[in-house]
Amino acid sequence: KEKDHLAYYLNNYARALIVADRLEEAQKALDESRDLQPENAWLFYYRALLHIARKQEKLACQDFQQAIDLNQPPIPPRKKAKAQAFIKRFSDSNPNT
Repeated sequence: KEKDHLAYYLNNYARALIVADRLEEAQKALDESRDLQPENAWLFYYRALLHIARKQEKLACQDFQQAIDLNQPPIPPRKKAKAQAFIKRFSDSNPNT
């Protein structure tokens, strides 16, 4: 269980780094989290936010979908709704992707 706690810490740390525009450090934290807990929904949620910060909307949609689909642990309904809204907005404005 200790590695689970470390993965959660790394996800939250990455979120703070994204807000601080320290994107490379955030990527490293998320990569380490993925190595510890590859099925963690929060990993994908925060990685989607990193993709948005990098203007990689298609990758963000893919990771948001993973965050919605996974449940180890599940993201809460508000976060799920935000992820779904982003995917819909992207799909509506990019119908051929």
